[in-house]
Amino acid sequence: MLNILLAEDSRAGEILVELLHRTFQDIEVSWKLDGALALDDFIYDNFHVVITDLQMSELNGVQLAKKIKDINPNIPIFLWTGTVSSDIEHSLFEQVIMKDDLDAFSDEESIFRQCVENIRDNLGI
Repeated sequence: MLNILLAEDSRAGEILVELLHRTFQDIEVSWKLDGALALDDFIYDNFHVVITDLQMSELNGVQLAKKIKDINPNIPIFLWTGTVSSDIEHSLFEQVIMKDDLDAFSDEESIFRQCVENIRDNLGI
């Protein structure tokens, strides 16, 4: 079974969960509404993939990705966003990408198609 952790605080999470269930035969998706809840879930469960939004309350996607990579540097993490709203967030995002902490990045318009392709490529399914 493919076990995916999704950290997303908007309705896009619901759409992505539906798409993932339609695309993959044997899948479980744990959807958390903020990064702190996602990190707690990650610590106590065995996930194959993490998908996170950039802008969330409590713990944003960049912070979440760094903390997860500290725990498991081999897990694929996909970060996405509709917009990068500030220079600070953009700078943080670029720092993470430059360190290869993330396996893919996508904007809101293409996330659904790219998410499935990236999961397949990274997990060989």
